[in-house]
Amino acid sequence: MRDGQEVHDSPAGRMTCDWMLADGAGGSAHGERSSVPLRRGHAWLHAATQGGEVITVLLGLDERARTDRGQWDLADWPGRDPGTPTANLERFEPDPWPTWRFRFGDAAIERSLFLVHGHHALVVSYRHIEGPAVRLRLSPLVVGRGPDAAQREHPDFGGLAKGIPGRVRIETRRNGPTLTLWHQGSFLPNRMWRRGIAHPIESRKSQEDALVPGHLDGLLSPGESLQVVASTEEALFRALAIEGRLGTPPPATLAECVAALAAGERSRQIATRGLALKGADYTARQAAAAHGDGLLARRLTPLIEASDPWTLPLARAIEQGLARRECIRAAAAGSPCSIRFPRRPSVALRPCGRSPGWCRSEPSTWCETSCAAWPRTWTMASRLRASTPRGARATSRPSPRCG
Repeated sequence: MRDGQEVHDSPAGRMTCDWMLADGAGGSAHGERSSVPLRRGHAWLHAATQGGEVITVLLGLDERARTDRGQWDLADWPGRDPGTPTANLERFEPDPWPTWRFRFGDAAIERSLFLVHGHHALVVSYRHIEGPAVRLRLSPLVVGRGPDAAQREHPDFGGLAKGIPGRVRIETRRNGPTLTLWHQGSFLPNRMWRRGIAHPIESRKSQEDALVPGHLDGLLSPGESLQVVASTEEALFRALAIEGRLGTPPPATLAECVAALAAGERSRQIATRGLALKGADYTARQAAAAHGDGLLARRLTPLIEASDPWTLPLARAIEQGLARRECIRAAAAGSPCSIRFPRRPSVALRPCGRSPGWCRSEPSTWCETSCAAWPRTWTMASRLRASTPRGARATSRPSPRCG
């Protein structure tokens, strides 16, 4: 079965293709290729508060595309006008980050999502592929709940939108995070609730309501792109500039900032995968030597290739389970979309930056092989004796500083 008009009408009857992203700071994004949440954990932005509580703030964007030939919805959100056709999903690719290609009329556009590593920030990019210019209307669906909860319409829920050119600030629940959107178009305030968003593949059937504080309008001309950045950090771009991640001097436009962040994220992923392959190859050579196959252990060509079906997916899963907290990389069990971090993590991981070996991260009393940089062991954290195991090299250094 191919995508598009032949896709089943019922989301529950559709073959799901989940994707997940983690930002390395306790936040994440999780969804399915249909772009509509099918479970409570599906949302484009889960963010962690300073106290470690994970809050879901953005379910997604209700997207409508318009050309001279008509208008189309990019996803089948509940409550949409049944007379409006849905765009044909031509292709979905989850790697290196989720990317969709839509076709409607004689136009085609591409949408992609990625998270800014180390920050609770989502980047949504739309790229014109072919056909006439496309006008997009993007309606953010805002919530303020736990990742495993379901929100209902409530008069006390914030949603107050304060906009200046190129940016809009949206309040969520009382004492909850504030969602800031950077965009390249215009924002039209229009507070309304989108009701009856179902979770059909949950074991516990539920529905929820999301607040639409207004609409973002933008023109996507041939050969151009359109970006939206959503974050719970109001000073996001100031922090990124201080970190040097936007270049010197920092760009003056949102498009240039997003291009710099995307290039940095690609480089980070390539480096992480290279370290994973190097660490797995080291482990394979140790195993060969331990079994007496010295010839295999000394083979010049790699023992673990990039096509290995286990290494890179497992390294990615391990990385998604790590988050920086109190200057320490903490490992937590479970899906990143529902991690709750204690005030002091129980397991601390610190990349050694040297050959694999035992390392101790202060002030934690737990030890763990430095799998963040050298994934030579695929077992998650286990508590070790305070004394160093025989034959293992122990290192004791102060924990790294933040930033």
